[in-house]
Amino acid sequence: MQGLEHNMVSVVSTFSGVGGSSLGYKLAGCKVLASLEFIEEARVCYRLNFPGTPIIEKDIRDVTGKEILDLIGLKKGELDILDGSPPCASFSMAGKRERTWGKVKSYSSTEQRVDDLFDEQIRLISEIKPKAIVLENVKGMTLGVAKELLTNYLIKLQKIGYNLSVEVLNAQYYETATSRERLIIIGIRKDLNKLPSHPQPFCKPITFKEATKNITVTEAEKDKLKVTSKRVLYYLNYTKQGEQCCKYNQNNSYFSHRRASMTKPCPTITTSIDIYHPLENRTLTIKELKAVSSFPDDFKITGTYKQQYERIGRAVPPNLMKHIALHLVKILES
Repeated sequence: MQGLEHNMVSVVSTFSGVGGSSLGYKLAGCKVLASLEFIEEARVCYRLNFPGTPIIEKDIRDVTGKEILDLIGLKKGELDILDGSPPCASFSMAGKRERTWGKVKSYSSTEQRVDDLFDEQIRLISEIKPKAIVLENVKGMTLGVAKELLTNYLIKLQKIGYNLSVEVLNAQYYETATSRERLIIIGIRKDLNKLPSHPQPFCKPITFKEATKNITVTEAEKDKLKVTSKRVLYYLNYTKQGEQCCKYNQNNSYFSHRRASMTKPCPTITTSIDIYHPLENRTLTIKELKAVSSFPDDFKITGTYKQQYERIGRAVPPNLMKHIALHLVKILES
C-alpha cells in the first residue's frame, strides 16, 4: 500500500448514518468510496455532507458483496477497509436488551429487527474480503448475556480469516468532549501477516465549557429548549452539575435525565433527549451537541430538533474514528 500522500486508503462504510465515521476517515486522509444506509432521513444528511460519495439505498440484507465491489470498481480482496456500525438498540445499556431480541421494534423511522444485522455485516465481510475491518457497537455487547453473542461473532470473524483486536474506547480521550464508551473491533486479514491493535488514549478530556466556548445561544433559542414539564423541572432543580436522576414511575416507565457539567466532558448522547445544560434548565442546542461530539459547526444535519438530536446520538464521533483510522493505516502500511 502506498503512502497517504500518493494513494488514499479506500473505505466503504455500512450503516453510515449521517456520516460520523465517514468524516473521521476523511479527516484521516482516507477515501470513502461508498456508503450503505437504509434510513432516508440519515441519507439526506449524508448527501449534503458527502455529495460525491454514492449511497446504496437498501437494507443490508438485500445487498451483496459483489454489488458493492461492482459499484466501487474493485475486486474481492482489494478494498482496504470495510467499516460498519450495526444498530445497537438490542444491546444498548439504555435499552431493554434481551427482552427485545428477535422482535420487530421501532428503529428511527422504521419498524424492523436489528439484532440480526451484525451477522449481515459479517456476511458482507466474507464476500468482499477487505484487508481490514472496523466494527463499532455499544459497550453493552461486552456484558451479561450479550457477551456470549459477541464471542460467537468474534469466532465467525476469525473463521473467515481475520486476526482481531477487541477493546472498549472512550471518545473523551480522542479529542471529543463527550464521555462515550464504544466497543471497537479491529480486524486485519490473516494473509497480510499484520496484527491489529487499538490507538492508545492520548489526550486530556475536553470539558463542556471548552467545547462550547465559542457558541452563542440566543434567548429565543433558550426559550424553545427550556423545560416545561413540572415533573422534570422538579427533579432537575435538585440535580447538580454532572449528576443523573433516575426514577421509575407508577406505571413502571423509566424516567431519567442527566445534567452536564461545565468542568467535565458531556455525558453520552443517546437518541433520547435527556441531557440538560449545566447551568440552565434547558436541553442542549444542536450546535452544542455537534461541538461536544466533534462535528464541525458547518456539518449539515436536517430535520426537527428531535430528529437532529437522534442523528447525533446514533453517530460515531468523527474524531474518535479519525484516530482509529490513523492508527489502522499505520499498521497496514508498515
